[in-house]
Amino acid sequence: MSKIVVETQGLTKEFDGLYAVNGLSLKINESEIFGLLGPNGAGKTTTVRLLTGMLEPSSGNASVLGLNSLTQSNQIRERVGILTE
Repeated sequence: MSKIVVETQGLTKEFDGLYAVNGLSLKINESEIFGLLGPNGAGKTTTVRLLTGMLEPSSGNASVLGLNSLTQSNQIRERVGILTE
């Protein structure tokens, strides 16, 4: 059975009435290759920042490597390398 390494449930981020991410639910299993693709402004960077705890979601939740992105973001960032523009 595959281990889930990234999971979101209803993940939403709103900025002044505009939704950068709206109700994102996904599961990524260990050893899967997953691409987050879309045009500028589609919410890709916001999603990654939510996953790593760099932003707090307006609603919903996320976990990375079994760690809660809101309450255990330091442990996530110790294990995940990320560079955003």
